[in-house]
Order: sequence, then C-alpha cells, then structure tokens
Amino acid sequence: MKYSYNLVYSKRRSISVSISVDNVITVRCPVDYPREKVDEFLTRKSGWLDKIIEKNSQSLSINTDIISLQKAYVQGNILPVIITDKATGIYSDGIYLSSRSIYPYIYCEKFDASFLNRVKYLAEHTCLKPQSIKIREYRSRWGSCNARGNITFNYRIHMLPRDLQDYIIIHELCHLQQMNHSANFWRLVETYIPDYKQLKKRLKNFDFLTRLY
Repeated sequence: MKYSYNLVYSKRRSISVSISVDNVITVRCPVDYPREKVDEFLTRKSGWLDKIIEKNSQSLSINTDIISLQKAYVQGNILPVIITDKATGIYSDGIYLSSRSIYPYIYCEKFDASFLNRVKYLAEHTCLKPQSIKIREYRSRWGSCNARGNITFNYRIHMLPRDLQDYIIIHELCHLQQMNHSANFWRLVETYIPDYKQLKKRLKNFDFLTRLY
C-alpha cells in the first residue's frame, strides 16, 4: 500500500476516506471491515488522493514561511513575525512577540472586541441570535455551534480576510436553525451570502492554518 493512513472503526455501513490539509489520510469503515478491502478501496481512490496530496503539498510549499512562523496572516495580509524583548503587538509593519507562546494572545488582544461586535451585528441583521459567543483555540475547525445555541470561533479567524470571516460567522449562525449541513442549511446560508460557494472554496486555501501554532 503506497499510503499510510489512520483507520477509524465505527458502527457504520460504508467506507469513506478524507484527507487533511497537511495530507493526513483518515479512513472510516464498519467494525471488522477487512484491512485488505481498505487497501483495495484506497487503490481505487488513488487518482483522487494523489491529486489532493499534490495540491496540498503545493500549498504547504508556498506557505513555508507561514508554517515556520517567520511570517503570519493578519486579516488576510501577510506580515513578518519579529521576536523582541520590547513592546509586543500587531502593527502595520509586523507582529512583535516576546516569545512564540504568546502568539494566540496577541491576536485575541488585538481583534476579539471588534470581531465580537461584528458577530453581534450579523446576528441582529439575520435575526439569528446565539445564547453566547466565545473565542478559543480549535484544531481543524473555524467554529462550532451546539444544540444550546452557543457559538465558538477559532482565534485563527483573525488571520482571515474580512469576507471569509463573515462567511464563517453566517455559517455558524445558520446552525442555530439547521444543526446539519443539509440542503435546507445551505439554502439558508445562501439567503445571506449569495456567493457562499466561492467563499467556501477560497476558505479551503487557508484551512492549513487551523493546524498551526
């Protein structure tokens, strides 16, 4: 087998494969599904897998400075990261850090208040009002909405351009009415963001950020 992969067994009827932005392959299949059949399945999917792996590899290569934290995205712009023992913060000429460990806090300190105001504005505009809004560190997702109406966003959302931030906000607000990704959910999203498909596609270019830092 040419691929290494994570295998997840569960009470399901079919087999599926997914690949993360950093090329981690995960196969989900029914309990007691034969390993040789998993390999056969991946062989049939090899054309698709190779295409995604190549695309991800190109993206990771282009963003080497971002991955190594030599540079970082700020509201869609790329700024240099400067380690200093002086004042820290995000400025027009760069991101100044006393250590890499404070990186998340610098973003939250700079943008949390204005971002939360934007969420509240869009909640009023759409009449989709959450019980609470929080910002935290997530891995592999930009946000979540639970059945109690609490919405949480990944602090890395501050790295994205404003239009992609709005898309994520609307996406999570729509889950207050549709706790799924059904056709009805996407129709609701389209009500507020007619070009959501283009934004959704663009957002994939930034998905690797959710696994960094």
